[in-house]
Amino acid sequence: QIDVNPCVSRGPAMGLGWNYSEMEPITVDDWEVSHPPRRVMKEIRLSLVERMDRLKSSGFSRREIQEFTKRSNIARNKRRSTLAGLKLHRAHNTMERLSRRVQLSLGLRKTSERELGNLWDIAQL
Repeated sequence: QIDVNPCVSRGPAMGLGWNYSEMEPITVDDWEVSHPPRRVMKEIRLSLVERMDRLKSSGFSRREIQEFTKRSNIARNKRRSTLAGLKLHRAHNTMERLSRRVQLSLGLRKTSERELGNLWDIAQL
């Protein structure tokens, strides 16, 4: 199934979809004995050419593939933007903490406890 996923470096993504085949139920123990060996990521990952071939052979038109490629590009750019914003946010928080520590050490800022005490004094007036 064609999908939108920002992790794909180029082209449209492929997803598993909701269609499945019913099989006879088996016990976990039987599955553990008979299941195929686990595949490594290299065996699971599909190249752009392989994805395009599979999508075309599944009946997707060139236009549908282009549309999902565009959606994946948009999602990827949004993810990049979010990650860049998070990095800036972390840097901003670090600078704020550093600024508060410097102000406290120079006596330019009251500690939270003193400030809270002063607020209680004012509130009781």
